[in-house]
Amino acid sequence: MRDRTLLKLSPRRTTALPVLVSAALLVSLLAAILTRTGTRSFSLPSLAVTKNADARPLALLPVGTTDDPRLAPRTTGLVLVDAGSGQILDRYTIADTTEVVSAHFVPSGDRVVFYAGEHTGPHARLEVRRLPGWDIESVVPIDASIPPARVLAERFPSITASDPTLLAFAAEPRGRWAAVAFWSLTTPKPDGPSSQLVWVTALDLERAAWARWAYPLPASQAASLVALPDRILVLGHELRTSIRRNVGTIVALDPRTGEPLGQLTLESASTTAKPLGEGPGDEQATFSTALDPVLWNRQLLVVTTDLEGFVIDPSALTVTEHYPPLADRLVAAGRPFITGDRLVVGGGAVRVVDIASWRLLATHPLPQQPEAWWIAAGLVDQETLLVTGTREGCLRHLDLATGRLSAPLACGFLVDYPAPLFGWPAFFPGSRP
Repeated sequence: MRDRTLLKLSPRRTTALPVLVSAALLVSLLAAILTRTGTRSFSLPSLAVTKNADARPLALLPVGTTDDPRLAPRTTGLVLVDAGSGQILDRYTIADTTEVVSAHFVPSGDRVVFYAGEHTGPHARLEVRRLPGWDIESVVPIDASIPPARVLAERFPSITASDPTLLAFAAEPRGRWAAVAFWSLTTPKPDGPSSQLVWVTALDLERAAWARWAYPLPASQAASLVALPDRILVLGHELRTSIRRNVGTIVALDPRTGEPLGQLTLESASTTAKPLGEGPGDEQATFSTALDPVLWNRQLLVVTTDLEGFVIDPSALTVTEHYPPLADRLVAAGRPFITGDRLVVGGGAVRVVDIASWRLLATHPLPQQPEAWWIAAGLVDQETLLVTGTREGCLRHLDLATGRLSAPLACGFLVDYPAPLFGWPAFFPGSRP
């Protein structure tokens, strides 16, 4: 595992962390660690929908301690929280030798997947655990010998023998399999730096088996995933350092074979750099980029950091609606959410957008905190957003109708930098419509 003392050297920003910066830092911070196990063949079993273990919205957050305030805290456990009430439902203790880098709920809500490894061990793993009780259902290795990594190495001989590092994880709606994005190191040219190759594969969650394919994204710095029953939608993110209009490229993949089913490049209506953040202190300018895609009315919605919108038919992979940017600054960050026909997106303020008319309905400023920002974790119900402040480590509700921020529901969580780069808090929306 990467030495935790390195994390203290990374700077914080007082505004919402831009996606393009997050992607680069995530690539540089993630580490690979794990114990080898055997691999099985990937298949897509035909299973009934698993009943939700809990109808309530849930949040999973890290907790821990530090012996030296100059160093990043050591994560000692995870806490499962009722996102509606703030009630602590369960705790998971992490062994001293182990690190859980990130966690991902399976859509049924009765399983959670840990990306974990040992501090002194060479390899990482995915642990599929069942709730309640945290019982291990399966352990899946992540190393250079897994089938998709071998396939990738055959196509790209410059791939090093180091283990791939997990970037993104998305389970399909029935929880049978998941799409997984990795990056792998490539051998540097003489006197040149090492580089990373982003790639995507699939994991059979029922059989704990990797697919025998790998789809590379050589132009991307990171990737966002949407797993549908019959396809994987991959949004490749690039660092926008030029005047290119491309805010992202979507590729549809067959989860069985990895064959591309279509590709779509999203061209921005804006060609100029814009200032980052909300206010006068944030005048560094750069180009907009796409946030994670979300599903709306059986379509894919992609919104950018300056609130430009693309509505996409996921089957034909065509743009059905393209809306111009609503902001003259790069104000949106983090994960977007859908409530009815409204888009909710965070940053230095929470903004609510009517999707059909692409009109800004509300802007709810959040209290500014030194060297901290707010994370929009998930929608508790149609009018309530769960948020957490990175420095205070507390969960709160934001009323989307009034903009009122609640008193702390629960506190003591390790959500300060770099936790947001690894997807904390993990969120399960429950069974709300």
